[in-house]
This record gives sequence, C-alpha cells and structure tokens, in this order.
Amino acid sequence: MTGVAAPPGLALARALLPEANVIAADADPHAPGLRIPGVTARQLPPASDNERFAKELLSLCGSEQPHALISTTAQELPLLGRLAGRLQSMGVRTWLPSTRTAEACLDHRLLYTLLADRDVPTPGWWRPEHTAGIPHDAEVEIQVTDRRPDRAFEPVPCTSREQARMLCALLEPAVIQERVRGAEFTADCLVDNRRQASVILRHRHLIQGGVSMVTSTFHDPRAAAVVTQALDAVGIRGPACVRGVIRTPPHPAVVITHVNAHVSAGFACSTAAGADYLGQVMGGLFGRPVDHSRLRYAPHVRMVQHHATLDIHGAPPRTWN
Repeated sequence: MTGVAAPPGLALARALLPEANVIAADADPHAPGLRIPGVTARQLPPASDNERFAKELLSLCGSEQPHALISTTAQELPLLGRLAGRLQSMGVRTWLPSTRTAEACLDHRLLYTLLADRDVPTPGWWRPEHTAGIPHDAEVEIQVTDRRPDRAFEPVPCTSREQARMLCALLEPAVIQERVRGAEFTADCLVDNRRQASVILRHRHLIQGGVSMVTSTFHDPRAAAVVTQALDAVGIRGPACVRGVIRTPPHPAVVITHVNAHVSAGFACSTAAGADYLGQVMGGLFGRPVDHSRLRYAPHVRMVQHHATLDIHGAPPRTWN
C-alpha cells in the first residue's frame, strides 16, 4: 500500500492489517502509516520524481512479491495507471482509474468541465484571467490545483475580485470557485466494471484539515443520484469518494465539489452502518463480482475520530524522585 502519510492510507492500512500482511510505503519518512505496529515499512521516492518512483516501486514489488497494490494518494494514480501492465505481469493486482479519470480528480478545471458536460451541478467557477465575469455579490474561494501533496489544502475564502486575482498569482495553479453554503457530505462509493455504482452518504459534521472528524450516515435519493451521475461522468471504476454540498434554501440543490478515485478516511463509518465496503473493494480488486446488496447501510450511524499517538521513539528512561 502506498500513500500511508495521509488519513485515507492510514485508515485503510489499519483496517487491512488483521487480515493481510501490509507493506506500507510512502515518500515521507515520518508518515504515520509507517509506524503502525505490524506493517512492513518501506520508503519510496516522491511520485513527482516519476522515473525514480516507478523504478523503486517495481523493485519493491519484485522483492516483496505482494498480491496486490493499493494507493490512496491521488498524485500517484496517473503514474500507477501507466505501470498497471508491468505490475500485472509481475502478478500484482491493481484496480486503478484510467489516466483521464486520474487527471480529472487532480485538476478542478478538468473535473468541473467533465461534470458540466454531463449536467452534473458544480460550484460556479472562473479562471484567474476571467475575474471580470465574477458577479460583485458572489462569495468566492480559491481552489488550488496541484499534483504535490504538500499543496493540497482546503479552499481559501476571498472577499473581492482583486484579492482573488492576487491569491491566484500566489497559489498558482488555482481556480476561483463559488463558495457554496449548505450541508457538506462525503459519499463512499464503489463502481464495478459494469458501471453499476453503490453510494453510501455521510454528513461532514466536524472537519479538520479536510478530514471528517465527526461524520454520520444518511439517506437522500436526490444526493445519491447526483453522486452516481458524477461517478459516471468522470469514468470512475473501483473505489472512490465524492464530496459535495446540499445547498440550503432558497436555492436547494446538490452540488459536487470533489471526486477522488480512492477510498476516503472515514469509510469505517459506512462499515459500522452495515455496508461490507472494505470486503467488496477487496473482492473487486481480486476479480470477484461486486455484490451491491451487501453495500446497503443504515442511516444515523455516527463516527467520531481523533488524532492518536502511534509511536514514541528515543524517550529517556523515566525516573521518579
């Protein structure tokens, strides 16, 4: 498993560990997932160094001979997609998005264009050179588009067109998007190879660093339908997480803000609500048909997460006076 520095990889590695031998790999030597007791920890070059990353990943797969490879880092997915044939020839299973899908999940400009082409609602958005078209009464924010994980952060609110232009210059590449008010949600999704999708909706009650620290399941046929439409528009196959907002009146609507072609950090809430999410993801990874009947779930199941201490190293012996 690659990308264990971020919450999705950390959560997935911990969930798989009781049933699998997990090789946890990341470019960051301080990645929390490398400190999980029981994993085999390995360091890789950053995915931005495509040639070194590919070479060392293939070397690691050759020496460790894993049965499958899973990544929860969006920045790695385009490169891993190009390596899928090599990995398959080595006996390593993958369930990766196409290059086009992986690129769309990284670039909001491409993502919003694909969604708009299929009539999927998105926030209004503008390129930095088109700020003159932003309505004067519009609330906007800057959404950074970049492949580097260290620049992946939450949107930055703006109060004027001039501030938007300045922030776009500082945070390039970026887009300006409408700030949507309403109830934020995440959808844990699984799309099989016949394009059938299951969608598990969760409210985002408390968000820290982009992660839902408090989340709860709910049912909303309208939101589920829009999420399904977004998955098809982007071409998702396999696990995914979709983020959106259910607008508050007087303009109620479901708006899609993010699509990621990997599991989310909060999938354990969906599992607790009765969905066999991880089991069906792993089954699909190993070529078994997805049983969508096992992805039904109960609403009103709430999960509270917190930051945990995984490891303390080098502490001196404790003495008591």
